[in-house]
Amino acid sequence: MLQKKRFKFRLTVLLFFVILLICTWVVFGYLFLGDISSLQFLQPLEPALPYHTQIVANSLPLGEAVSYWSIKSPITHIKIVAQNLVVFKSGLTFTVLDAVSGKYIFQGIAQSRSLDADQERVYVGFIDDVQSYNLRTAQPVWLYNRQPTKGRGSMHVFVEGDKLKVFDDVSGLVFISAILTLDSQTGELLSKNENPGRILPPNYNLIYRTTTNTNTEYTIDSEGRIIATDIQTGQEIGYLEMSNPSDYDKIAASDEFLAVYNDTNRELIIFKQKK
Repeated sequence: MLQKKRFKFRLTVLLFFVILLICTWVVFGYLFLGDISSLQFLQPLEPALPYHTQIVANSLPLGEAVSYWSIKSPITHIKIVAQNLVVFKSGLTFTVLDAVSGKYIFQGIAQSRSLDADQERVYVGFIDDVQSYNLRTAQPVWLYNRQPTKGRGSMHVFVEGDKLKVFDDVSGLVFISAILTLDSQTGELLSKNENPGRILPPNYNLIYRTTTNTNTEYTIDSEGRIIATDIQTGQEIGYLEMSNPSDYDKIAASDEFLAVYNDTNRELIIFKQKK
């Protein structure tokens, strides 16, 4: 009887510490990572087979879908860079996919609302740091560290040509306290505006319902169809309609590919554009 009581006591203590550890992790994620919509953490993605999304109508110059990907957490940022790499943020991670082969390349940690990419690198903003990675190799390129460190807020990153604009939310109260300009190649601080006024990061409330490539603008209309318009003439080229049309809220395009995200099915569909 005494042994049973000791066993129950030890089991109770063990369960208590396990629960305490989980709660501590969640609180840490909320306070410091800024996004706990999912506990997904560096988990490789899987193709969505069988996929739920169906093509209802298509009058766009698009071929068959290159790939369907099942995403465990809502996508909050998506972009196709010139190398036809699809970069997106989901939950606590950012992911890079090769649109040509449809293959998964790598994942890394990304704080909410602080991810961007150019032809060579992906840039991730954390609380006090900005980290740059090579898009193909996943190797860190440079690290910029805010001094003095504050341990709160976040660094919102935006590519502007060969420079990186960083909006410093040092207070943790959303509004920006400083705007930094970094050299995107080296991470060197080029300038700093410590009195930008009461502003928000440029894409704080951005919804990715419009995207462009060299010649075409794509827009998700009120009915959920993706309308393509010739940029030079303003003429409608055609449209793409898929099942569950009201659930498409994010698109991204390059000259060769169109990426469409369905939030209800959590599916990312990549189409190859016809020339």
